Amino acid sequence: MKRYACVVGIVLAVLTGSHAQTLTSIGNGIAGDGRLTIPVDPFGAWYANFSTGANRGEFYDPAGSLGVDYPTFATGTYLFVGTSYRVALNQEPGWGGSTSWAGNLTATVVSGPTAFDYAYNDGVNDTATASFTVASADSVVNLSVNMLTAVRRPSYVVVRYQITNNSSSPIDFKLYRAWDLDILWDGNYENDEVCGGVYGGQGYPSQGEVGNSALRFALSSLNPINGYAAVKRTYRDSSWDPSCPTMGYGTDIQEWNAYGIPSCWVNYVAYYGIGPGCSGGAFGDGHIGVEAPVSLAAGGSATVTFIHTYGANQPVTCNLADVNLDGVVDDADLLAVLFAFGNGAPDADADVNFDGVVDDADLLEVLFNFGSSC
Repeated sequence: MKRYACVVGIVLAVLTGSHAQTLTSIGNGIAGDGRLTIPVDPFGAWYANFSTGANRGEFYDPAGSLGVDYPTFATGTYLFVGTSYRVALNQEPGWGGSTSWAGNLTATVVSGPTAFDYAYNDGVNDTATASFTVASADSVVNLSVNMLTAVRRPSYVVVRYQITNNSSSPIDFKLYRAWDLDILWDGNYENDEVCGGVYGGQGYPSQGEVGNSALRFALSSLNPINGYAAVKRTYRDSSWDPSCPTMGYGTDIQEWNAYGIPSCWVNYVAYYGIGPGCSGGAFGDGHIGVEAPVSLAAGGSATVTFIHTYGANQPVTCNLADVNLDGVVDDADLLAVLFAFGNGAPDADADVNFDGVVDDADLLEVLFNFGSSC
């Protein structure tokens, strides 16, 4: 697993975009404990309103008597091609501080986001689709992307990118999914905890509130990953290099501002690789992230999928063909698809490929993955 480091120089996060914000709300239709709705943009990102500090879209109701709140400050995907090209994939125009971080790729919305009622037949829009392009001025980068974001039960979100390389040359790039969580915000970060663990054969990060099992959130990928980050700002020692800053908000961009040229970690505690570990019980902002590498031939395509799990410190699944989420693809999943076959508004997760109907394609997914386990 790769080691990630903070950057030199104080840089507050600036999420650049050339489009007006276009958000659509999707949710799992649950009333009470387990309710989850998010305001997703065409790039598969959701976030607080950085201009006003308010959020009018994401709502999560954890188990117990805590009530509804919005735990996410910002989550989105960042694309890096070597150390020369980068872009933040979201439409938030920015929040506070310096504009010295600027992506040099152009991300352009082609269509969307459009919301659909694809699951549970409950009249609630639960799936959003959109498409966009990512390109460089010199044509080295020329990608078209179909984005799908789906909220499912229990409370988890699937973010899927189907990417095609339109360039005449092969390309290698990385997608880094960052989740900057404020949990249920009470005015400070005391007792926020970040952890690393293993599920489905690879590492993943999680974040939560010490002593409250309902306030747990995990981030994972269904693709092989380079590494993950579980990061928390802790303290600064006077003996450390003064060029290494004390950082505050926007840690996802700060962490990647010098992507490929790490300089220092300084005042962050992080856990990497496949070994479990936790950092908590102290003041300091936290965030988690997962990086998936992608290699595409000229004209080639690939799918990258990230999973946001709400209410648990372990990913809800490592395989979308595991319809009943019991950790193994078996007869029960096959029967679930067969019973829902032909249903245009399927129950549970029998619509394995998220196309709005349970058909041969979903059956083949289960058969192809039969026997797989987490």
